[in-house]
Amino acid sequence: MLFDFVFRHLGFCTVVAFFVGAGILILVDLSRSAFGGDLDPLTVHKGEIVEVDQ
Repeated sequence: MLFDFVFRHLGFCTVVAFFVGAGILILVDLSRSAFGGDLDPLTVHKGEIVEVDQ
């Protein structure tokens, strides 16, 4: 049933899949840049997690 719809409307499904994928990528990029400033750079030194001196 689902494959029948997809094969009959292949162009429409391709366009929808493209825009859904692009939307997900945009949301991920926006969320990473929105919360990127809140995180301090960390590193491991002698088995302990420490902040990186800037």
